[in-house]
Amino acid sequence: MATNIEFYKMSGAGNDFIVIDNREKRIDEKYKPELAKKICKRRISVGADGLLLVEFSNKASFKMSFFNQDGSEGEMCGNGARCIARYAFLKGIANKKMKIETKSGIIEAEILGNNVKLKMNPITKIELNKKINVDGEEIELCYIEEGAPGLPHAVIFKKNLGFKEDIEMIGKKIRFHKDFPKGTNVNFSKILGKNIILNRTYERGVEKETLACGTGAVATASCAYLLKKCNNEIIVKTKGGILNVTIVGKNIKEIYLIGDARVIYKGKFTDESF
Repeated sequence: MATNIEFYKMSGAGNDFIVIDNREKRIDEKYKPELAKKICKRRISVGADGLLLVEFSNKASFKMSFFNQDGSEGEMCGNGARCIARYAFLKGIANKKMKIETKSGIIEAEILGNNVKLKMNPITKIELNKKINVDGEEIELCYIEEGAPGLPHAVIFKKNLGFKEDIEMIGKKIRFHKDFPKGTNVNFSKILGKNIILNRTYERGVEKETLACGTGAVATASCAYLLKKCNNEIIVKTKGGILNVTIVGKNIKEIYLIGDARVIYKGKFTDESF
């Protein structure tokens, strides 16, 4: 069904995506999850963390449909939103300033060369000092949801954290923990200073650590700000690069995310892609 459809392979801070213009509905609704699972397989097909589809919207410049590597539909994706915004600008679908309809609300985007600035969905739920039990050990974390329906993130601040430690085993246990009925993304973070954080994320739907997570960076920065660990302008260091988060208002009235959105290559699917 998707044979000969053009796609862009894009990357935002190392989070990679396959982006397709589906305004003409060449990809049927019921086929989207299966398509994502097939073309996101690394070494077998194109390979990516997720699939992004540009679709018609009567509320915004366009609608972003986002499917994870496992075929599940995501509420929102910060790195993905930057990529699809730049794609839409390059393809003449939207102007430099645009609105994007997502499953968890309408966000705003502005093209800044190869970077994109996003006005993110508001924080709709937050628990700053939540405690859960994992294998008999009590873990303290922050739980936060962005947009409605809320995109879930758990944030754990650690004193000792670099880029080499294994976070996937404990990340998976927290992601599927009974206290999070719809599952959660899991961020492991270290405060490096009043305006800089190191962040690593186990992503729901990819089911492993990714090189970066845009909404994870926003969740971590928001928790750090509310806990008075950081100022309102925060550099978030990830394995895939640097993300910048700016928070406006004492109680987080607005949140902005800036980061790269790079075109890696363009191509077309063949029968053997699936």
